[in-house]
Amino acid sequence: MKTMHRCRALSIAAITIASFTVGMNAPAFGADRVTLKLDFSPVGYHAMFYAGVARGTYKQHGIDVEIIPGNGSYAAVLDVAGEKIDFGFADTATLAVAALNASVRNVKVVSMLFEVTPYSVLYLKNKGISKPQDLKGKKMADFQGSGVSRLMKVFAQVNGVDLSGVETLMSSAPTYLNPLVVGQADFAPSTVNQTANLMEPSRKAGNELAEFTFAKYGIDIYGASIIANTKTIAQRSDMVKRFVRATMESVRWTAQNPGRAVELLLKTNPQIQKAKALADLESILKNSVPRGKTVTNPLALGWVDANKMKNTIENVRSAYELSQSIDAAVLYTNDYVAKP
Repeated sequence: MKTMHRCRALSIAAITIASFTVGMNAPAFGADRVTLKLDFSPVGYHAMFYAGVARGTYKQHGIDVEIIPGNGSYAAVLDVAGEKIDFGFADTATLAVAALNASVRNVKVVSMLFEVTPYSVLYLKNKGISKPQDLKGKKMADFQGSGVSRLMKVFAQVNGVDLSGVETLMSSAPTYLNPLVVGQADFAPSTVNQTANLMEPSRKAGNELAEFTFAKYGIDIYGASIIANTKTIAQRSDMVKRFVRATMESVRWTAQNPGRAVELLLKTNPQIQKAKALADLESILKNSVPRGKTVTNPLALGWVDANKMKNTIENVRSAYELSQSIDAAVLYTNDYVAKP
């Protein structure tokens, strides 16, 4: 009888320990199901999210994520504002536009991902361009609704560029860089992840492609971030905390393992070309997540600096010629991240 009682006690202890161990990695009542809408259709730099799902990082924090391809940062902001999705991955400057121009005040950044804007000006060196001032009188490739082209006004002001005589060649968003590649246009507002993959096509067309990054030419603004509705933040704070933690852990892992991250991206997005995706991801990591490989606490990658957020807003006000202003604190919270 004593033996039976002892065995039963050991069994109960074993179950208790096992339950406690499982409980450390998963919530008691199952994973929270959440939606994350991207800025655009999946490309290389989105590997940080897909890797987090594939490696079980979100699951370890009790999150079941559905990743939804996007159709622009502005759409992601509006969907978060309208409570159609839980989280969005969107350009912070675009969030500022929505807050200033459309009075969207119920969306906040809960974690910064691109602490350096990836915006740049792509140009052809063989068209007599070597410095920003050489853009005067040249032809610019663009598309309707481009956010970065609006910020070209600020780039021009900061760098003393006269854009009054610039001729604009308009195309659809997916193809607007084609005239630049073949030499019909001389420059184009774009992002750093485009450069690596356009170098070879430009060379084959007899052109030499280069870029002026906004960050290196005086435009100190934020890039893309994770955004959430203020109601979600207030009512599901613990879920937001775990989502942010999982995301930033995946960002750091991706920065340290870009090749493996792209392989995980391709498992659910086989239409993407591996070499292009890797070049895309590596350029974004180098430019916009410079601390990704070395940071000890991944949450420190998500910190929002008040002055830089204010500067982002002021640049947007100037670019869109808006008279209204907004307190930078309305657009972000650092409650879920760590100060570097």
